[in-house]
Formats: sequence, C-alpha cells, structure tokens
Amino acid sequence: MIFKTNKNDLLDQVLDIVWTCKMGNSQRTSFYNECQDFYLKGGTEGMGARANKIKPVINRQSAFLYAPESIKFWVDASAEEDSETTYKRTDGVAQAISMAWKDTKLDTKFGRAVKYSRVNGCSIMAMLPRMRTDRKVDIVTYYVHPKFFGVYRPDVPELEDQQAVTLMSYFVMEEIERRISLHPDKTRIMRELSTADKDSPIGEDVIEGVSPGSQQYSAGYYKRDTGAYNAMQTVPYYGFTDVYAFDDNLGDWRVFTVTGNCIVWDRPIERIGVPGMLPFVKVCAEEHPEYFWGISLVDDLKKLQLWYGDRMEDMDNLIQQILDPPTAAMGLGQSFEEKLAAFRRPGGKISSPNATGSIQEFVPKMPEEVFEFVSNIDSLLMDASNMRPSMFGKQEPGTRTEGMAASMLRVAGAEMRLMGLEIETQAQACAQILFRYLRRYSAEKIVDDDGKLFRLAEFPDDVRVRVDGHSSNPLFIEDNSQLAMGLMRAGAITQETLVRMLSPVLEGKILHDLKKIQFAKLVAAEKVKIEQEMKRSGKAAAS
Repeated sequence: MIFKTNKNDLLDQVLDIVWTCKMGNSQRTSFYNECQDFYLKGGTEGMGARANKIKPVINRQSAFLYAPESIKFWVDASAEEDSETTYKRTDGVAQAISMAWKDTKLDTKFGRAVKYSRVNGCSIMAMLPRMRTDRKVDIVTYYVHPKFFGVYRPDVPELEDQQAVTLMSYFVMEEIERRISLHPDKTRIMRELSTADKDSPIGEDVIEGVSPGSQQYSAGYYKRDTGAYNAMQTVPYYGFTDVYAFDDNLGDWRVFTVTGNCIVWDRPIERIGVPGMLPFVKVCAEEHPEYFWGISLVDDLKKLQLWYGDRMEDMDNLIQQILDPPTAAMGLGQSFEEKLAAFRRPGGKISSPNATGSIQEFVPKMPEEVFEFVSNIDSLLMDASNMRPSMFGKQEPGTRTEGMAASMLRVAGAEMRLMGLEIETQAQACAQILFRYLRRYSAEKIVDDDGKLFRLAEFPDDVRVRVDGHSSNPLFIEDNSQLAMGLMRAGAITQETLVRMLSPVLEGKILHDLKKIQFAKLVAAEKVKIEQEMKRSGKAAAS
C-alpha cells in the first residue's frame, strides 16, 4: 500500500482500511454466537438440548489435535549458519523456547485457540512485547476471538498474504489514561473517544458510521443479553483499533492505532515488535481454500444435534405416555376426571352408577428400533467429526487384542492426523514469533553443550523453529515412544535423548540425576581401571 502524506488524507485512508476489514463483521458475529450456543448448550437461546452431543465431541477432538503437556521444539539452522558453535547452542535455545512457551501461558492459550477454532472456524493468537516498570520487556500472549479481528481480503486464507489486518480492543477509562498519559494530543484523543451505550439494543460488536471519506468515526457497542456465560458491563468501554498495513515505501508493516476520528499512534512495526513479522497467527484445523475464517465443526454438527434433540423429545413424550397413559372412561357419569384422579391413587376405588361402566388405558409400546435409530444418529455425529468410538475410550466392534485396538485407532485417526499437522504448523509459527521476540528483548543467558553462557541475541535470527517429533499431537505420542525405545536398543541415541523423547514427569530432575549417575559410573570405572593397573604393576614387580 502507498500511504498519503497529507494528514487528513491519511486519516481517511486508514479509516477506509478499517471499514474494509470490518465488512461482514456483524454477520460473522451472529454466526459465532449461534455456534457458541450450540457448543455450550446444544442449541440456541431458549432451545437448549437435554443432551448436548456437540460439546464432548469438540473437547475430545481438540484434545487429540494438541497436547500442551508434551509439546517440544527444536531449532533448524540454515546451511550458512550450520556451524559447530551453532550446533552446540541449538539444544539450549530449544529448551529456552519450550520454557517460554509455558511461561507466557502459550501452552494453555494455544489449546484454547485450538478448541474454539473448531467452534468458530478459526482463532487468532497474538504475541506482543510489554514493558515492565523496571524497563525490562515481557512477552505477553493473547487469545483473540475472531469477531475482534478483521482482514483486508477475506477470500485469501493465508494471514501472511493479507495487505492489512485490524485488531479491535476495548479499554476502560483508567487504562486509556495510562496508555496516553504522555501523548502530546491527549486532550483531543479524549474528546474523540466513543463511549459504550449501555442502553443500546441487543446485537454484537460492530462498527457503525464508517465508510470511505466519512467525517465521523464512531463505535457502536453491544450489550449482551443477561444469561449464562455473558459478562455484565458495569463500566463504559472505549474502542481502539490497531491497523497493521504493509507500507510499500517502508518495505515493512506500519501500525496505526485509531479511536474516534483520530489516529492516536502511527509507527513502523519495528518500534513495537519484530521487523517484517506480524504478531498474529491464525489457528485453524480445517481451512477453506477461498475463505479466511475457516470451517466450523459446530456448524457441521448443528443439524445432527437438532435431529438428535427432536428424536429424544419424541422418546420423552412416548415415555410420558407409558408412565401416564391415555385413558378412556365409559359410563362413569359426570365429573369423571375427579373420579379417575381418585382411582389412580394408591388403593384408589371408584363407583359407577352404570353397570357397564369401564376404564380402559391405551399404553403405547416403545419400539426396539427407536433405540437403534437414536444410536445411529449418535454414530453419524461421530462420523461427521472424524471421531471413532475408540477415541472416546470405547471398544471398537471386532477388536480382541491391544494390538488390534492400537492399529484400528491409527487407521481411524488418519483424518485427525492431517488436521493435527495443520495445528502443528501453526504452533511452529507461534514458536517462531516467540523466538524472534526472545532474541530481541530477552537478556537471559543460556548454557551451550560446552557449558559456556551466551545470549539469544548471539544466535542466528534466520533459524526455523520446529515442533519436535510431532509432539504436539497425542495420536503420534505412542508411535514416538516406540520409536525412541527402538533407537535406544539400536544404540542410535543417548540416554539423555531418550528421556527427552519420552517426556516423563520430572524430566529436568531425571536429566540432572542422569548426569550424576553417569559421573558416578565414570568415577567407578576409573577406579577399577586404576586398581587393575596397580595389580598388573604389582605382579610385574614380584616377577
């Protein structure tokens, strides 16, 4: 993009980008709300299902796509940087990235992004530096709901191919005052702020009154209906939009922060992050080739959930008729309802003035096919989600041995493995951004294989961070364990490598104790060697 140099023209151009990126946001948000209701309650507001079949499927599938407790990383250096010094430092760098993955809570937040990407179609992970009061820089990570994110071209699925993206953030007044306390135009910015309207009708977060060349930029805020899982808005919120647009003259990303009819900040990305790299990663297990926002599994399962709920409702009505069957009363005279009510009590009796009077109940029967029909709908739900009974801990029909069960799970999980590889690639992208931030802002020292200290800034910046051995996907863990034991038996790896491949509990302590054990063995072997030499020298002297 070529940006205007005139201040007013630049404002119109930036607002035009915001308007373009926010196109379709209200429709998407309505879709997200519906998908969330189906995930949490099995149906939309007012028609929640008795049995929610979607939530366990989403939770189980996301657990198979990403395993936060076992994920590991390794560093792949380019041919130009593949020196002996770099090689000795890669293990320490990989461990630093793995530690930072947990310290920044990326392990749990990325898992949340994976789960809600199956609900909404995709999720956004954001990683940004934040200065502390002691002037040191922390790396903070955020899970971003896609309704707060916008792209310039929604028909392009890759985030890296976008010309501009937007991130909408909401702050209370105290946060805003802290953020702009040193800004030279603080008074004008405060005047331009658009406040939340608590009395606005129920709707979603949308941008209103924004169009190319508009004179006023205002934010229309949503007041959620009061219900489960909806936060109550007790204070006014104010909206800021961060616009990340690629500046062709700059040759890098340019970041604008907009609120009201005002550009609060305008700076190159290198001032707030890493040059040439957006701080966002799209998490999406099932991509659409012509739609940025991905494919929602909940949207695929909604019709089956409604079908299942309708049939369960029919079964419930039938069971009620069995417990309280329709009754025909003949010849009981007037007020037969009271007489029937008295008759149905324990020990109840009834008298009839008519000798031919009778009471007849019509008790329906529950067909056996009904249970099979409902079970088949349940199977369709599993098939639509690429899940198998074995993934829910149930035995597959026809399996008799553990080997057969493992083999069937491996075959049944083929589709899940493909989606897991997509998630693995996105985890690598997050780790790559994390590495670049650590390299730029972290002053901590790392130990290489020779025991020497170095900083990440001394490590090459063009290395690639990889997920080690598909460790992010639980479907690969058993295969990796068997492979590790086979390599150990063949003498192809060391004991330290075996421990890291198996990722046991207290891994760090085991590695530390292993060094002690190896050192003790070396000392014992050296002692035996010295004793043997002393014995040989003693015999030689005696002879």
